[in-house]
Amino acid sequence: TCPISQNQPALVAPVTCRPAVVLGDDPVATLQQLLVMVGAYPGRVDGNFGNRTKRAVEAVLGYRGRNLSVFEAIVAMDEFLCSLKN
Repeated sequence: TCPISQNQPALVAPVTCRPAVVLGDDPVATLQQLLVMVGAYPGRVDGNFGNRTKRAVEAVLGYRGRNLSVFEAIVAMDEFLCSLKN
């Protein structure tokens, strides 16, 4: 497994180096929570896929993060977090 935090956020299930499981009904808030976990998101977790969220995704994932859907970005963030463990 790839633990991502001792205190798991409410919207993110424990990660086992597979796509993060979206709990609840707001995948954007899940993405924002993953960004918070890596220190890349200074904003409020509000479920709004605005400029701040877009910039944070690109800051973590680089140029490829620019054209990802929310769900693709969640998978990419999950992979990024799991890579930190190795």
